[in-house]
Amino acid sequence: MAAANTGRVFQFKLVLLGDSAVGKSSLVLRFVRGQFFEYQESTIGAAFLTQTVALNDTTVKFEIWDTAGLCSDRIWLADQRNTSSASRRQSTGC
Repeated sequence: MAAANTGRVFQFKLVLLGDSAVGKSSLVLRFVRGQFFEYQESTIGAAFLTQTVALNDTTVKFEIWDTAGLCSDRIWLADQRNTSSASRRQSTGC
């Protein structure tokens, strides 16, 4: 979708976290490409996709990280929040 060059521009970074095989990749592919597959192969590591949406005079840009749904993703997120990995592992059971 082509974005208009007038008006305001907002940019959002999204990280999808969740258990394996719950539909994170399907949700992202539907939003970005308009595609849905009954069977979607598991994401290995992470996938990065972008989508730009024009709403009236506003452009919204999304940067989307689709994670593999592994325990290590929750630990990575905890590290990004400056929380110790050890305490996060205890709270997530990882």
